Amino acid sequence: MAALASLALRIGSAGASALGVSLPVLAILAGLALGAGPAGFIGLRLGQALGYRAGVAAADRTVDLNRMARDLAEARVDLDAERAASASARADAQRNAAAQAKAEKRNDAYARELAARGPLGACGLSNADLRRLRVNDWLVAPDGRRAKPAPRR
Repeated sequence: MAALASLALRIGSAGASALGVSLPVLAILAGLALGAGPAGFIGLRLGQALGYRAGVAAADRTVDLNRMARDLAEARVDLDAERAASASARADAQRNAAAQAKAEKRNDAYARELAARGPLGACGLSNADLRRLRVNDWLVAPDGRRAKPAPRR
């Protein structure tokens, strides 16, 4: 063992003098050179693993952002549809109210006309009364022909 140690010391001293450095500096440089291979391999694998995890985390964030953007777009479409339906419902309600007011005016005018005929005026319907009633209730067209019958329920 001592022979091996003295041989290593002689080789180290010869290498240090050939490079122009001291023996302790040569020992440090040799350790770095010999350790660079395994340390580099371990560093490479560690870097790959950390880089992979960072890439996966970035991809997960991208997926989450895309999902949130899609959800936001769907919510905006739903909101626009709700606003359109609400506007349509308001327009329908206004049309119905106008039609109801018009029908009430027509009915009030007809009631005043019947009241003006006297106590038996409501029982004596004129041809105009019959035409008015037929158009609405008996499905008779204005020209006197029968329209299609109402569907049976």
